[in-house]
Amino acid sequence: MDLFFGLLRLLSFAISIYSFLCLIRLLLSFSPSLQQNSFYAFLTSICDPYLYLFRKLTFLRLNQLDFSPIISLGLLYMLTQMLNTIIAIKRFSLGILLSVIVNFAFSIVNSFLFFLIIILAIRLIFLLLNKDTSSIWFSFDQFIKPIADFITKKFYKNSFYTFQKSLIISL
Repeated sequence: MDLFFGLLRLLSFAISIYSFLCLIRLLLSFSPSLQQNSFYAFLTSICDPYLYLFRKLTFLRLNQLDFSPIISLGLLYMLTQMLNTIIAIKRFSLGILLSVIVNFAFSIVNSFLFFLIIILAIRLIFLLLNKDTSSIWFSFDQFIKPIADFITKKFYKNSFYTFQKSLIISL
């Protein structure tokens, strides 16, 4: 039995290393100048097959934002957590699996809401300072406006409201 848990510990460690390598690959994708080396090519060759499994899921894309890397890394994290829990208590049950899944779902929702609040606050600040003429705000607005409108319409069903008012209500 110790051999089995030793193998689970090794598998958990390997998944953690793989997750870290995939995270590095994703971070390097934001810098084109860092993509021109053999290390990046190595990371691409080992991480992209896994990452592309989730990129095919179109519901994970919202305009220019692709949430598939978050989900793919989250699933690796969830698997690592499940293995570590099994190793710690020396048994597996459906309750453990459900606990890890609920924890993962809560973490994703929590992270998304935190990310949304930060983006809404930054957008509102730049709007109030009249520094919102950059083209990057158009991309942000495509993501923010439907969400802000959805929240605002819960409070103002039949009245006109400005984008600024919508951002304030959403926060």
